[in-house]
Amino acid sequence: MIEPGIADPERLAAMGHSYGGYSVLSLIVQTVRFKAAMVIAGAGDLLGFYGEMAPDGSSFGVAVAEQGQGAIGGTPWDHRDGLI
Repeated sequence: MIEPGIADPERLAAMGHSYGGYSVLSLIVQTVRFKAAMVIAGAGDLLGFYGEMAPDGSSFGVAVAEQGQGAIGGTPWDHRDGLI
């Protein structure tokens, strides 16, 4: 988008929702290309997300981290580096 002149390299922003929000957070700590970023309903702390419990005692974060988009393949105790 920059090369054909559609985007101004000095005015780039990134936005993501849900897991895309987590991806935006990952992106902005790895480059200074973006001047603004917005996260909507995204988790910024996967370890905290893993342990967050709903009122009924269930944890959506466990399924996401272990087998879903996080795909660490197990618990934080067994796959610490993957979750961090």
